[in-house]
Parts: sequence; C-alpha cells; structure tokens
Amino acid sequence: MAVIGRPIGVPGHTSQLLDAPLDLDSGTANSFTMKLGTVAVSPDVAGIAVYVSNVRQEPGDAYTVSGSTLT
Repeated sequence: MAVIGRPIGVPGHTSQLLDAPLDLDSGTANSFTMKLGTVAVSPDVAGIAVYVSNVRQEPGDAYTVSGSTLT
C-alpha cells in the first residue's frame, strides 16, 4: 500500500500519539474521547491527523471532532 505525504516526526513537525481507546479493537466503536496521558484533550480539527490502516482520513468526510470526542 502506498502512502503519500510527509512522515510524522520530520523537522518542523511535532506530534503526540493519543492514548488508544480500549474499545477501538472491537470494530464497533464509532466515537471515542481523545486522551493524552489519561487527560482528555480538545485539539482543533486542523491540528490533528487521523489514519485508518495507514490511510489518512479527511476531516468532515471521514470524521468529526467535537470538544474531545472524535467520531
């Protein structure tokens, strides 16, 4: 599978990996609270990147963000 774009961690970019939600692996979760070190965070949708099976998802089309909830 090909992936287009700059990898996370290149100079000038900072990234933090969110905590993995416990029910994400079940395949039934369609929303979860974004947490960093067990603390809920509310990033701007423009400031996050969401990947599913190494494919970047487009905000608004594939997901929405409301406060700390990603759907």
